[in-house]
Amino acid sequence: MKQVQEFYWPDHDNEHPVILNLAKDIQRVLHYVKNWDVCIQAGGNVGVWAKRLSPLFKAVYTWEPDPENFNCLVKNVPEANVIKFNCCLGLERGMVRVGSPNKAHDKNCGAYQVLGEGITPVMRIDDLSLPACDLLYLDIEGYELFAVQGAFKTIKKYHPVISIEQKKLPLNYGLHPEAAAEYLIKTFGYEVVERPHRDIVLV
Repeated sequence: MKQVQEFYWPDHDNEHPVILNLAKDIQRVLHYVKNWDVCIQAGGNVGVWAKRLSPLFKAVYTWEPDPENFNCLVKNVPEANVIKFNCCLGLERGMVRVGSPNKAHDKNCGAYQVLGEGITPVMRIDDLSLPACDLLYLDIEGYELFAVQGAFKTIKKYHPVISIEQKKLPLNYGLHPEAAAEYLIKTFGYEVVERPHRDIVLV
């Protein structure tokens, strides 16, 4: 574990400048938030986003499946209103393997993907039966569709502002790159209002 600026990172990571720079995009998402009770954020990575969100919301729920990242997250974000889960978000409960799909990502602690069956549990957002949900902020390397499907009841009840990563990574799961956005538009009537860098913001 090494310290860069105010955050601890896994020793092997060398992509932290990118993560710190992209974290600034959160301001373009927060513009649409009307209530500040509950935020759901994943992947937690080392806690950069949860740290930024914790002063704004009464409660922040964050998920990070990788043990090294999660240990850094716990150290970086001791705030009592941040609830941390060392597991994946998805639709089907079970156990998966999370890691780097190729050696090109070995030194990027934010690029881990679901690779098949393993020992990491999968949790659905709906399992929490949250009392509110004002922001759903997802950057989970192409797994966003499964996470929002696992939040069907939560989204239907609270209609949170939703930000999802937009890259080609859903192709790894046989999905269209904008599958999560299309699901939210067709199922709940969301519309796209912003496209900051590689994200899509829907309300």
